[in-house]
Amino acid sequence: MYDLITNKHVKIWIGPLKLQNELRLRNLRTINPDCDLFLIYDRRLLSTSEDWFIHNLCKDLNIMLFDVLADIVPQCVATEELNLIDDYLEAIQSVEQGGNPAAASDILRWLSPIYKLGIYSDMDVLIDVNSLPKSIKVSKPLLFNLGSLKIFGIDFPAINNDILAVVNSSHALPQIQKIQGTIHNGCRLYRMGEDPFSYLQKLYSSLPYHPDTSILTYFLSGSLPFHSELPSLAEGKSIGQTRAEIIRITNSSASFHEYSPWNSLFYKILSLGSDSSLNKIIKTHRMVLLKDSVIYTSGPGATFVALNEYPHYPGDYYRKEKVPHSFEHYGLDKHFLTGNRVPLHSSYIDLIKLYSAHHNDLSWLQEGRNRIDEHEAIISKISTRITASLSNTNLISNCEPCFPAKAIPPQITTELGKLAQLHMKQLAELQHQFRMNTACIEERNITFASCSKVSDALICVQTQVNFQSSSFFSTSQSFPRDLEYTCSSLSNGEPSLVCSTHFSQALCDIDSVSDSSPKLVSTLTTTAAYSALAAAIPEAVGDALKLMCHISEHQANYATQATYLIFIALTGSWLFLVVGMVAQSVGERVGLSKSSARLFSNTVAHSVNIAQNLAPSSLLTIGVGLAAGKFGLWAEKKIAKQFEGLQTKGTLSIN
Repeated sequence: MYDLITNKHVKIWIGPLKLQNELRLRNLRTINPDCDLFLIYDRRLLSTSEDWFIHNLCKDLNIMLFDVLADIVPQCVATEELNLIDDYLEAIQSVEQGGNPAAASDILRWLSPIYKLGIYSDMDVLIDVNSLPKSIKVSKPLLFNLGSLKIFGIDFPAINNDILAVVNSSHALPQIQKIQGTIHNGCRLYRMGEDPFSYLQKLYSSLPYHPDTSILTYFLSGSLPFHSELPSLAEGKSIGQTRAEIIRITNSSASFHEYSPWNSLFYKILSLGSDSSLNKIIKTHRMVLLKDSVIYTSGPGATFVALNEYPHYPGDYYRKEKVPHSFEHYGLDKHFLTGNRVPLHSSYIDLIKLYSAHHNDLSWLQEGRNRIDEHEAIISKISTRITASLSNTNLISNCEPCFPAKAIPPQITTELGKLAQLHMKQLAELQHQFRMNTACIEERNITFASCSKVSDALICVQTQVNFQSSSFFSTSQSFPRDLEYTCSSLSNGEPSLVCSTHFSQALCDIDSVSDSSPKLVSTLTTTAAYSALAAAIPEAVGDALKLMCHISEHQANYATQATYLIFIALTGSWLFLVVGMVAQSVGERVGLSKSSARLFSNTVAHSVNIAQNLAPSSLLTIGVGLAAGKFGLWAEKKIAKQFEGLQTKGTLSIN
């Protein structure tokens, strides 16, 4: 048995620290006041002002700051680690040259000067270890965010490297060196068939029985299996050069069309749409290819390949040999909340639920940065509401008894407004993190307190927050309406007289600030129209080709399926497409006709796309979609029969 230290935590951030991650660090310290916290960064990638900001923030929060080149690299002596440092230096090149900060972070977490500091977790992992003892007994020297997809008694491992703990570095060294070697090999020049993308595909396809490979790759990366195009892109290139090539070929529609893997009928048909549709397709391909180029070289895919000689294991063996490497096995998943956690022995439904409820930051992609900017704008909008409210209260007068001999210093008013704004921002970000992390399955009460010394006063803002998870798609929160503001006069630096007041401030749901949420009637109308068209159009194309071009039933089914895929690819999300394909396959296997299976898949996919919980409005929307789809299918068949009848009469009159 090994002792896992639970109060030492490591974060890595490569690049400027934006508002969202600043708030996450503040929340980390607020929720875990007694933990040792460490932040790894690279000073060379920051301006002087950005470096100054991170230094001051870490000083205020009592976080130990380590620079990669100054503090980490000199401690690395093993050949495997020196190789990883070379890979890191390549990964932090400019994006146009194939640089990628996510890959850089993936590499750094496997250097001994970093993993020996404590438990590593990504920035979007919410940590709450207050109720844990300082050390707990574990049976393995290396722990991961490990889960599995269970099919017919067989477990398919799902490893994510967003949380890891090297409990005993000497005993874990053989596994660590395997991972280090796999990452380094993934960053070197590739020969055809030797790249990590081809290897993983061969691993799955070699099974005598295996689930749909595309589903398993989606399970690992959360994206469509476009990585099948990566082997040809990677041939003769390093991973940095491969990423640079991805950026080049997706830089314009002209370069996109030149690239042969996309020169298929499917993509030609898609390109006939509007420029905005084509641009969306190109951007999606760039995002997915760049994402997979990280996942399978330095991220979870590399860890998976290094530690698993087989892509699946019998249930008993998996429980005995693999499960003890999982944070979940020791109940730690309740204290390290991440939306990337696939529970042990999950079903397909669990998998769909996971990817419908959570979106990674993806801050190293433009799409991710745009999403973060939108989120930060919402947080700022929420926090500014309190400034106007403060100006309309007599809060400051409530602090007068603390200063009987003199007037309240004017800077206290200013500082209180700043403190209240920061407090509200932290609460908004905390709410967002809890919503994104479906692992929160128990009620939590957190006392939030933000304090600042001003002149002879100590002013504080304090809030009691309650979180409680629901049992299905989303986490629900009960957020406070009362904030307690406290002023204390200081005598020799210690509070001697405390004056407090409660100030009612409605903290609205973070999503309600955005004006993008559609009204129910509009949603129902859109759903009905979409579902009817999605059911009718593919069938109409197949029937028309069968009647007019005299193609076989088998060929007509192919045309119908192709039309259906094109329709949902243009009108829905890529998640919608994947879920629809899975649901249709399931429907056909249980005996539904192809048209009924498509109707079933469209309903399931659309419900995942719009339903984040089992709210009555979501259920109503799903029901309307199903009814409209059935109507569209019925109407199409009626029209097709009339058309067929007219054609038959015309043929008879000619003969």
